[in-house]
Amino acid sequence: MRRRDELLGARPDPAPAAEPVAEPPPAPPDSVEARVFVPPDPPPPPPRPPPSRPPAAAIGEWAARRQADILLYLGAFLLVISALIFASSRDETIVGGWRVLILAGYTAAFIAAGLLLRRWPRVREAGPVFLAIGALLTPLNFLLLHNEVLGDHEVSGAVVWFAASAYSTAFYSFLFARGHGRLYALPAAIALLNAWGSFAIAAGWPIEWSGAWWMGFALAAGIAFSTARRWSVVTVVPVTVIAVLALLFSNLIAAYDAFDHDVGAEHRWELPVTYALLAALVAVAGWSVRQAFVLLAVVVLAVLTALAAVWAAELPAQWYSAPPLAAVALLLLTRHLWSDWSPQLSRGAWLLMAAGLLWPFLLSQVHLDGNSWGAATAFLAAAVLAAAVAWRNTGDGVFAPDWDRRSTTSALERAGFGWVGFGALMVAIGFTQRALEVDAPDAGWAFAALGAAVSASLVYATPRAPALFWVVLPALLLVTYISLPDPDHYHGHTAILLAVPSAHLLVAFALVRRWSLAAVATALGMLALAALWEAQAWRWWQLAALYAAGAIPLFGVLTPLRRYRWPDGEEPELLASVQALSWLPLAAAVAAAFAALDDRVGDPPTVIEAASTVEYRTLVLTVLPFAPLVAFEARRFRRWEPTVLALVVLLGSAAALWPVFDWPAWTLAAAYAAGGAGGFAALTRWRRYAEDRAALVVQALSWLTPAVAVLTAWIALVARLGEGDVQAPGTAEYQTFVLVALLFAPLITYEAWRFRRAEPTVLALVVLLGCVAALWPTFDWPAWTLAAAYAAGGAG
Repeated sequence: MRRRDELLGARPDPAPAAEPVAEPPPAPPDSVEARVFVPPDPPPPPPRPPPSRPPAAAIGEWAARRQADILLYLGAFLLVISALIFASSRDETIVGGWRVLILAGYTAAFIAAGLLLRRWPRVREAGPVFLAIGALLTPLNFLLLHNEVLGDHEVSGAVVWFAASAYSTAFYSFLFARGHGRLYALPAAIALLNAWGSFAIAAGWPIEWSGAWWMGFALAAGIAFSTARRWSVVTVVPVTVIAVLALLFSNLIAAYDAFDHDVGAEHRWELPVTYALLAALVAVAGWSVRQAFVLLAVVVLAVLTALAAVWAAELPAQWYSAPPLAAVALLLLTRHLWSDWSPQLSRGAWLLMAAGLLWPFLLSQVHLDGNSWGAATAFLAAAVLAAAVAWRNTGDGVFAPDWDRRSTTSALERAGFGWVGFGALMVAIGFTQRALEVDAPDAGWAFAALGAAVSASLVYATPRAPALFWVVLPALLLVTYISLPDPDHYHGHTAILLAVPSAHLLVAFALVRRWSLAAVATALGMLALAALWEAQAWRWWQLAALYAAGAIPLFGVLTPLRRYRWPDGEEPELLASVQALSWLPLAAAVAAAFAALDDRVGDPPTVIEAASTVEYRTLVLTVLPFAPLVAFEARRFRRWEPTVLALVVLLGSAAALWPVFDWPAWTLAAAYAAGGAGGFAALTRWRRYAEDRAALVVQALSWLTPAVAVLTAWIALVARLGEGDVQAPGTAEYQTFVLVALLFAPLITYEAWRFRRAEPTVLALVVLLGCVAALWPTFDWPAWTLAAAYAAGGAG
């Protein structure tokens, strides 16, 4: 310290402390001074900060204070550089052995000086510097020893490297453990990595197994840190980096082998060994930090290890489905051990099971290219495990809330696992048939048997769990669709394979009383009947007639159950199913008749007149029943709006049937007029002239048919006049047009008389006079007779 004071200069003596001022004694209580209030002294102002020094002055002052330390560090650096030069030089002035001894002496001297100088306070600061110099010179001794002595005796450099690394590791660890500096942990770690790598080289470890070798190092480090409870960021990061690099190297070796570069059968096992060591490392780390969620990572790594073992053993590709399925089975068998550890572990386990069950589907192309029996076994195992998962997954499901540790698994989640199992079962059946060389159409019988089992489960499960109905019914429809052969061939098999599930569903409807079953059974039955018709080469119009004949009685049977309103208090399934059963069979009859007609008349070059075919008449007759059925429903529910649709269907059907009988067009207008007069009379009791909707609908129905009759007669007249040079009054179409128009006169007069209104009679009189004038030329009477008739009528 005196030397430092001399270098820095004499310091001024500190100022003498001010003598304390004696305070006056307190005044007695009775004195005047005690009764006088004396305000306290104001607080002193805050001290001003010292003026900031310029950076150059601050650096110069610091360098002046640390001058000796800087010289010490610079000298240490120069000593290390000189040692490096000494160790690497090839000067023969000094014999090799003496060079080794000289450097060893220097190293021992610096180490000893560093350890001894710590005992004297005045030179204690130089002790760590000397010790660091000795530590840095330690590896150089081994380098010089190999270059000067051991190299001449053919000692392997890898052995010397290992010895140097092992000694350096022990020495640096000793310094770190005795508290000589925390930074010695870094060279100790570097020396340990060098020792591990040099030992592999010295022992002749294959380069292809380097990934497994370094993964073993990571596992050893993990065990050490777990035993010492030293897990932290400083320890986790290096171990993770080493494990990742080792795993990357192993996968690169495997990829190199996959690209037709054979690395040898014995080296292929390096990949599963690496994954196994990584799984052990994760397990040790998870056990140390008491994290249950690490169990899922261990399971994934175990599956990857098994997959790598399948690859290394060069087993058939079908074996790649075995490890994930085995993991699913293991998780199911041990669920009672881990289900209560944490909700996150339970959800993650269900997700892993779902991934394992879907794994065979991801390898579908591999299974298609391989052995069918192996594929069938894999998918059958997936089906069994999926059924077990759906059965056992009752609580803490994938979508369970975090706050509820005892939540019930949703039905949708369990149904998803069930559907995965059902799909796997169907794929297993397909591969089994492929292995047995069962082709279409016989391939559908196994799926028909599966459909029978599904329908039986529907009858068994639906009364106990009604929600399962909507899960099982689509499964039955799916298996029915898959069982069908090529739609362009084997129509007989198609008919039977459709009729079987139809019968199943009808029986299920009788037992379960779900109307959706009846609707689906009817649809399947109609499809089966259509397939049978095609197989027997019968005509399609006969099928349409049969559909229509069966639809009308079914419509009558379902009449008490049919409702036309929004479901309120009743099951929507019942209303929708009854509506479908009531109207869709008749609509299917119309569709079949239209398809038959299109096939008959739209196939060139044999295009024929549509009205002369039986398919045309069948189409019209299948559309015609809609009119009375709609009218019946309108009357039953006291709604007049549907009668407009019924009347349109009736008139359209009548117009479509007229060409069938080859009657003149004017007869259709006469028929419309007769029907309109009858309908007008039938609606008299409900017809009233008001502005509400019911009254307007009745008025439209009353006057629509007579108006259509007039329009039809006009169209027939125009068509007749367009045929050639004919006189309009002499044609039947003209006379029909006038007589149909004349019908409006008595109808309007009747309405005016019924409602005691005189205004409509003016319109009736105009219609009457106009029609009489139009009819007069048909009798070829003189025009003056028409005026006489008008006069007589006016007088009357």
